[in-house]
Amino acid sequence: MKLRIALLVLVIAAGVCHADTWTKYVAPDGSYSFHYPTGWTVSAQGQLVAIDAGDTKEQLLLILAGVDQGQTVQDMADKFVQVLQGAAPGLKVTKWTDVDKAGKAVYANIAYDQDDQKYLGDMVVFVSDKLAMCFTYSAPAGDFSQLRAKALLLGFAKSFAGKDASTPPDTVIPDLVTGRLDRDARAFVFVIEFGLGTAFSVAEEKTVVDETILEWQGLSPDAQAKCDAYPGMMQKILGLSQANMAKVQAAIHDSVVQVLQQSGDSPATKVLREQLTKANKVVVKGDPPLTASEADAYAELAAFARLFADNPKAGPEDIKADAVKGYRAQLVKAWPKATAPDKQTVASAPAVWMSMRMTFQQGTADEKEAVRRQISHMIAYQVSLSSSSSGGTSGGAKPMDWATFNCLQAMKQTTFNTYMWAHYSGWTPMGKSW
Repeated sequence: MKLRIALLVLVIAAGVCHADTWTKYVAPDGSYSFHYPTGWTVSAQGQLVAIDAGDTKEQLLLILAGVDQGQTVQDMADKFVQVLQGAAPGLKVTKWTDVDKAGKAVYANIAYDQDDQKYLGDMVVFVSDKLAMCFTYSAPAGDFSQLRAKALLLGFAKSFAGKDASTPPDTVIPDLVTGRLDRDARAFVFVIEFGLGTAFSVAEEKTVVDETILEWQGLSPDAQAKCDAYPGMMQKILGLSQANMAKVQAAIHDSVVQVLQQSGDSPATKVLREQLTKANKVVVKGDPPLTASEADAYAELAAFARLFADNPKAGPEDIKADAVKGYRAQLVKAWPKATAPDKQTVASAPAVWMSMRMTFQQGTADEKEAVRRQISHMIAYQVSLSSSSSGGTSGGAKPMDWATFNCLQAMKQTTFNTYMWAHYSGWTPMGKSW
């Protein structure tokens, strides 16, 4: 049985919805029942039940397990993750959140690739004295809708009952088209990140994406269709040459600044203003100075490269804060002695890091593998500034590594060209062909 597992961030939002009918399912032994969207297909295998939508490739999943004395909801959640990883070895859990004050329920953001396609979803785990229940929802990333996911998953979970006591949930299901808005909003945020020269944190990205989707839902269909330009714009940014990157970034930066000057206060505009301040904040004076956004991006890149050397299956979400802090301190210390070309290379760190993160978030399996190979190549050729100038370091400290960025520049261009090759005619993995 195929399991399609991936990322969902639950949001509380209202949208234009239509009511779907729900159909009742009763277990063969009559021990439990639930409701699922009419027209979907149910298949059961032991304590696992999958409900598939068919053409849309959406899926709801239910897993049941007994609870031993002393086991907590987190214990059971970890157990369910192991079950899911048995079917989807690449499953990643990025966040656990308590959703019940009594400690009886948690949900997690999870991610999984299958058949060269990324799926987004969420898992929610509930426990009682004797029974633990895991509910998941997943859908292809291109059609994924936070609102639809929340409605389907919570309606499904709320309808679960003992024996044949399930009743239809009072849940309306947003249309699948909201997945397009989600895709467009994430591409829109990437364009803003690129323009500001900063890489948002996961929480900051969620804030801007959520607010953007809510605003776009109030637009007319024609106006919503115009938002479809953002994914293409993102892909073109990923395909920019080094010579054109600075010009495009400056133009987007100026546009964002103008919009913010005319915008009111909201969680999203607060994030954007903080990022704009961060991009301009000087950490080390000089010509040019080292900005906070450059330092943060470099540190996260270096930390990820080191993490990847130890665990080739790691993703950006696995980076440890302490490692980032250490690399940032090393960069700040080494900056005054850096050459002008070195500083120019570090200035591109935010763009490099954004492209890497986007590849891991939305790239195909082949694109991710290409980036992983480039990182491996980068690690193999690491040569530190301190080692080359003073013959080594004491205490095993890892100095700032300028050679890392020479490799990262080549890796970035390979990543950009791979995207363009996949999405546009006239491009090859080596660059433009006309």
